[in-house]
Amino acid sequence: MKSKGFSLLEVMFSALVMVALLVGVLSLYISCLNLQETAKNSSRASFQLSSMIEEIKGTNFNNINATYNNQRLDLEGLDGEMLVEVTPNGTDLLEVRVIAGWTQKGGSAIGEYGPNPDNSNQVELYDVDNDTVIESPYELTAAIANMN
Repeated sequence: MKSKGFSLLEVMFSALVMVALLVGVLSLYISCLNLQETAKNSSRASFQLSSMIEEIKGTNFNNINATYNNQRLDLEGLDGEMLVEVTPNGTDLLEVRVIAGWTQKGGSAIGEYGPNPDNSNQVELYDVDNDTVIESPYELTAAIANMN
């Protein structure tokens, strides 16, 4: 005699396949949310870096080094900071580098940003790998010339 319907084994196998698919979709959704947060934070940081470069360009050449060199500023809307480095390149040229670093919601650091053991574990941009350069995927460099 032929029975209509599904056996318990078939139902359990189908449920297992559905759970596996739901776990995959859920992990994909969480990855997309993390990528969306990274993109939003990257846009915020890039805008603030550009704004800082433009502000520096509008400053009197003779005041740039004294006003901005080694200045640390909070990144608005992010748990991080930006650092301005001004390097004279001759008498009439300055190299200005603005670097950003922050911590994502999940705790991952963007750039060399984190507790600095040389500064009472102050959370800041610092040279994590001791290569004399603070690195970040979010930095802008501009050469500013004295036009006077």
